[in-house]
Amino acid sequence: MTAPATLAEQLARVAVDATDHPADAVTALMKAGGIILQRTFGADEAVRIMAEVERDWTKLRTGSDVVRH
Repeated sequence: MTAPATLAEQLARVAVDATDHPADAVTALMKAGGIILQRTFGADEAVRIMAEVERDWTKLRTGSDVVRH
């Protein structure tokens, strides 16, 4: 397992253990990701990257890259 994958596993375990529901753990991890992106690239680029991730997840789930809100 690579270092980022190992770190991801460790963070996931801590997040699940520290919250009452898996969805809360995911929310915390995604917020942390957003904070890292914003600090590194600025707010606009962080939003662009997170939107790209959302499109990728939507495409995996639906086969379409159209995100509907």
